[in-house]
Amino acid sequence: MHKALNICLYMGGEEIAKCDGITLEFYSTTTARKFFFQYVRFNKKVNVSFRDKLSVKIFCFTKYKIKRFPLYEIDLLLLDFDDELRWANGLINNNYDEEYKQGIINVFNQWGKNQKIDWFTLPLDTISKSDYISACLYYSSLNPNIVAKDIYILDVANAKEYRDILYLCAEEFFGDRGYMGHSFHSFADCVLEIGQKLENKKIIIKNCKNLVIKDDYFFLQDVMNEFLKYGVSFFMEE
Repeated sequence: MHKALNICLYMGGEEIAKCDGITLEFYSTTTARKFFFQYVRFNKKVNVSFRDKLSVKIFCFTKYKIKRFPLYEIDLLLLDFDDELRWANGLINNNYDEEYKQGIINVFNQWGKNQKIDWFTLPLDTISKSDYISACLYYSSLNPNIVAKDIYILDVANAKEYRDILYLCAEEFFGDRGYMGHSFHSFADCVLEIGQKLENKKIIIKNCKNLVIKDDYFFLQDVMNEFLKYGVSFFMEE
């Protein structure tokens, strides 16, 4: 098991504790939200009171090991809480432009347990796949270094939607947890980053005879055209 997230709790601008996990309560009937914190370790004894501001800063560790990427920073105006801060309920102020997404945290939690996520078991047309791709972006970033080989293989037998194609490209060109876009436009940006390294490379697309991308019938062709700009040749295996 290796560390995937770094979660720190602050009060009055001072770090008071670290914890190993965070979970947002799935359902709430009010505008207050409840967070659960796992394995809280206090740096010092603190007195927590009603309407205190608890700040939560969440970082993820990237593939570059020593680098941390800031995911979220949340201020919680406390309305109710456990004395050991195993949970806290309050009004949220999100200090970052991006909203907190529990799905992304869950992906990092699984990676921290050395559990590989089976992409093709994730439900179609759900936020689960978007959260996984976002986690890959935070973990790997836009990477100019591709896996070194002459022939790349995309087996599209299980592909049903455009994100499946993006996932297969990311895994083949960058390895586990690689990132190659959320959409065609961000995919094109990724290809631009590696364009000089694609010349004379070959891509074999396997099991393509019955491929149907339900949300964009021409998506695979668009992907191929983008690679063709950089001198890639294709071979189709039905």
